Amino acid sequence: IMTTTLYTAKPDDFAFQAIRTMGDKQVRRVPIVNEEGVLQGIVSMADVALEMEDEREIAETLEEISSGAGFWKKN
Repeated sequence: IMTTTLYTAKPDDFAFQAIRTMGDKQVRRVPIVNEEGVLQGIVSMADVALEMEDEREIAETLEEISSGAGFWKKN
């Protein structure tokens, strides 16, 4: 199901900013757009998972992002 609001990131944003947007807004993909609003790419939860080495950490992270269960409040 698509959302009506489009949440985006900029090419020079840090990866954690796009990841935070996915968690906060409960979306699975974030389009990357330049200053003119032209699509440069898309970051997905799968992209995040592929960058993580530990399979357990991947599963936990994806579950927390999907559920929004205090993902950003961990220490």
